[in-house]
Amino acid sequence: MLVQIESVKVIDVNIPFARPRSSAVDPALAKTGCLVLMHGGGHLGFAEAPVFSAPTYDEQFVVQTHGAIGLFASALLAKGRRNGSSVEVAVEEAVASMARYRGNSAAKAAIEISLLDLYTRQRGLGAAGALAEYARQLGHVGMAGRFAAIDEGEPIAPQGTSLASYGDGAQRAAEMARLSELGYRRLKVKVDAPIDAESLARLVAGAGIELSADANGTLSGREELASLLGVGFSYVEQPFAPGSLHDLAQLHRVGLPTGSARLALDESISGPGALRDAVAFVPFAIAALKVSRLGGIAALLQAVRIAEAAKIGYYIGGMYDTPVLRRLNALLVKALEPPEISDLGPDGDFFGPEVPPSLVRRGDGDLMLVGDVGISGPFIPAEEHCGGVSEFLV
Repeated sequence: MLVQIESVKVIDVNIPFARPRSSAVDPALAKTGCLVLMHGGGHLGFAEAPVFSAPTYDEQFVVQTHGAIGLFASALLAKGRRNGSSVEVAVEEAVASMARYRGNSAAKAAIEISLLDLYTRQRGLGAAGALAEYARQLGHVGMAGRFAAIDEGEPIAPQGTSLASYGDGAQRAAEMARLSELGYRRLKVKVDAPIDAESLARLVAGAGIELSADANGTLSGREELASLLGVGFSYVEQPFAPGSLHDLAQLHRVGLPTGSARLALDESISGPGALRDAVAFVPFAIAALKVSRLGGIAALLQAVRIAEAAKIGYYIGGMYDTPVLRRLNALLVKALEPPEISDLGPDGDFFGPEVPPSLVRRGDGDLMLVGDVGISGPFIPAEEHCGGVSEFLV
């Protein structure tokens, strides 16, 4: 899968939300990202790498993502085959080359997605067709068939989202009703230690929708987890901090409460290797698979193969990504049909009017119309939401 590249541009953007981030971290923290634009042959390919001002996922989801994207892009351009005013890069070889380096998963994913997006546009392919070809090239023949079979124009069924960890019981109930009316089928309740099992049990009992709990690695011991497991949630996600799988395994050795919720892992699944280790050593039930944290689509497809072989449930995560990654996530959900409800909902529930999904504006002011949408879909960062810009020319 060869791509012709003439330049790569990285733009820092600040994404405005229509509602506060419902997260276990400070909701006042800004959600920022790096928009990657690749130009070649009169086409643009683009992707977005989420960047947080606190390491809410791992140490790589911080401000060095911009620099990492530049380093990877420079290395790929240097290794590519020069062809006149452009450089020819093989997508599979570029992704395999980046995989040899540790960390910076968001940067790797952004480079891979922008390469695939540019390939899609240069070949005049549909998004599903390009992803099917990529999966086939990677040896995932069955998954290639799933991508080829989907109807890109068919709207995706509403998925899941988070319920804020702040507010009293009445405010939570009102927000739950609003989200249910929007069509969400599962709400994730953000919880922090100490666990108030009594109030959480009342919340679950009064819900007319599936509720799961996400501790974001904030629990410190088995007693807290055992209390949360008995509340009535469909599953409890990431009870202990990433890297503390020993604590999770120890809980299983002494047994889970009868009728308790299933266990899910999110931040602990930082790549296919981490998922393989968890399957081998921790009897959990659900894996949250996120493109940016795993390191790209190739890594996510590998993780899906591992999960399905081990009969582990999974879902596609990343509910607070920009419209670029949200459209890609929707394609992945359609094709892969995860056994668990994924994190995806109406754009209007997240993004304010400052992010109209109609076109792309590059740093030099050039516009690209919506008719050429590639795999990532259209996205425009308003000028007041743009920060640093780096450009790498062939």
